[in-house]
Amino acid sequence: MNSIKYNKYLFSDLSRKPPHPEVVIPIANFSGFKEWGETKFGINWECINRPFYMIKEPHSHNFDEYLAFMGGNMLDIFDFQAEIELYLGEERELHIINKTTIVYLPAGFVHCPMNFKKIDKPILFHKIYLSPKYTRDVVKE
Repeated sequence: MNSIKYNKYLFSDLSRKPPHPEVVIPIANFSGFKEWGETKFGINWECINRPFYMIKEPHSHNFDEYLAFMGGNMLDIFDFQAEIELYLGEERELHIINKTTIVYLPAGFVHCPMNFKKIDKPILFHKIYLSPKYTRDVVKE
């Protein structure tokens, strides 16, 4: 028996225009606000295949966020041939990401700039946030 009773729990319309001109291929994006009415979860997936500054201004959010950096080879996500500069905290402590990594950013935690400095092979970047809507509070200098 084929039923569509739970069809509301499936979402396939993920393709979006990239928010950064340097990302030239469509991204996949899900927002709990748009898709499931205030679900406290959002995620996007971007294939990064060349260096660029993604975010220049330090900011925070009123929700927890996770940043995931993975190798773009789906047969080996640990094949990571890139270098990302990520600044953390109000004092802007520099961290170099050069292997598959997940970064936890608690609500209110200042982070960025974020620079995809070196990309020898494409990587997959995920932004995961525990809020129905993605918003930023830019830190004034």
